[in-house]
Amino acid sequence: METIEGKLGIEYNNLRIQLLLSYKDLCHQLNNSMTNGVITIESKKIQYNMEQIRLIIGMLAASYINGNENFKVVGSDICLPNLNIE
Repeated sequence: METIEGKLGIEYNNLRIQLLLSYKDLCHQLNNSMTNGVITIESKKIQYNMEQIRLIIGMLAASYINGNENFKVVGSDICLPNLNIE
């Protein structure tokens, strides 16, 4: 990981691993809740993984490198929706 003194550094490999693990767990939950092609699951059971995925996507979207158009902020105009738990 390369950091610049006085700047915040992010370990992207850890973020990517967390994103993959949360997605894997979410898929496992959804697959185990499927009967005849229909998913029936309480929203509370998937809330944690959905929030983790949303958080990491938001962090990645807000990441940028100054002056690099190939790695600019892409999430500043997009509001990520929350999972609405009823």
